[in-house]
Amino acid sequence: MAIPISRAKNAPLDRLARLSTSGPNFEVYILAFISIMAEMDEITAQKAKQTLGQLMDRAQKAPVAITKHGRPWAVLTSEEEYQSLMRLKLEKLKKDVQAGIDQLDRGEFSSRSIEDIKREARKRSEERDAES
Repeated sequence: MAIPISRAKNAPLDRLARLSTSGPNFEVYILAFISIMAEMDEITAQKAKQTLGQLMDRAQKAPVAITKHGRPWAVLTSEEEYQSLMRLKLEKLKKDVQAGIDQLDRGEFSSRSIEDIKREARKRSEERDAES
């Protein structure tokens, strides 16, 4: 039985393996990954429940988006791809923290109060929630 998946020009993830995840190609890697994720297969949550075993096999080759009520809800991907994403996330976090430390070392810091920063963070969070 074939899994009822809508196909959106599913691009292979293999091409990402050729790109470095650090140095000058890091941004290229991220852009390529975003492009591939935007083109992944989709399946409804109901169909995913009915065909989970087959869906798990399919996710070993490429991520599959699961929709609920017509909206993107989750992504099923391989353990290897998940670990790769976590490494990228950690690498970015390390770079951001180091950038903050470098700013402090140069004497560059905000004169805003912690309350101002909290208000700004809440405002941005509310704007993101309103968009989704």
